[in-house]
Amino acid sequence: MVDGLAGDALDLAWHRARAELAAGFDVVGDVVRRGAVPVLPLPYGDVPLAVALDTFVMEAAVHGDDLRAALVGHAEPGDGPDAGPDAGLDAGARAEAVPAPLPPLDPRVVPSCARFVQHFWPVLASLGTPVRAGTTLRLVGRTIVLGGTFDGASWLLPDPLRPPGPEERPPGAGPTVTLRGDDSTVLRVALGRGPVTASGLHVDGDAALAAALKEHVPGP
Repeated sequence: MVDGLAGDALDLAWHRARAELAAGFDVVGDVVRRGAVPVLPLPYGDVPLAVALDTFVMEAAVHGDDLRAALVGHAEPGDGPDAGPDAGLDAGARAEAVPAPLPPLDPRVVPSCARFVQHFWPVLASLGTPVRAGTTLRLVGRTIVLGGTFDGASWLLPDPLRPPGPEERPPGAGPTVTLRGDDSTVLRVALGRGPVTASGLHVDGDAALAAALKEHVPGP
């Protein structure tokens, strides 16, 4: 018997851990309802709880995506039968050797992943090659928009869950590029899971700026 409960030790441990987690959420909920903004210590510093939760969702989703790619293999966008180590195989063998593309990310994780990228965009950009004032870098999916316009001192970032319409122009007066595609591809490119040039994203504007995206905004 554990904590007054009888049963398998693993089951009891799971229920106890679940109860402790639920109690912790109750404590946090009470603090938030009183108007406080809890922070959580992470390796790179204290961050607001909402940002930390988005970070945890992003980490689980993206690294799960990485694991799926490593276990089953996948074709990078732009891969073809005449590229890579299988180029010498006959057509039938090449067709069997090229694995299927990764499935889309779960739509439930997309908002958290988008908010994570947008929150840390200025930090990541500070680690890359600087862009000139007025430069706009945008990645637009079906339900999300990432990036923004650099005004010479800071990044002007839109709400990541309110993508612009096809005719909506960015505010910058300098080099501008908008990359458009599905949410999963937009996020994978923004998170460094493949080059822009092989992503299949539609490039509207400065193609050289698009190709250099991860030079300007490296990581994470």
